[in-house]
Amino acid sequence: MPCRMLRFCPRCLETQHVTTRENCGVCGTALQPLLDQEGALSRSFLTARGTCCETGCRNCPYPDDVAGGACGAASKTCGKCGRAFLCQSGGCWCEEVKMSAETLRWLSRAYDDCLCPVCLGEFAAV
Repeated sequence: MPCRMLRFCPRCLETQHVTTRENCGVCGTALQPLLDQEGALSRSFLTARGTCCETGCRNCPYPDDVAGGACGAASKTCGKCGRAFLCQSGGCWCEEVKMSAETLRWLSRAYDDCLCPVCLGEFAAV
C-alpha cells in the first residue's frame, strides 16, 4: 500500500492526505508538504498562513519584529513590580542573567512566573 502524506494547498490552505504530489481539489494548485522531516509545521505552510502565531515555531518565517516582539515572545507582567515585559522560550534575555542555584530555588518558590529584567537583575550574582 502506498504511503500517504499530509499535504496542503498554499493558495487556499486546504489539507489533504495524498499518496502522490497531487493538485488541490478545491483550486487546482500544486500541493506542498504540511510537515517537515521531524514532524513540525513546514516553513512553506507557515508562510502561506500569513501570520505569526508567536509560539516560537522551529520553522517560523517571520522576522523578530512582528506583532509586538520577537517570534515566540509572550507579553508577561512581573510578579514583583507589575511591569509588562516580553518573555521568550529559547533565546530569552533572562538566559544571560547569572545567579546562584540557591537564588534560583528561592525565586521559584517566591514567584509563580518570570520577573522583568529590572527585578531579575536585582537578584543577579555579582
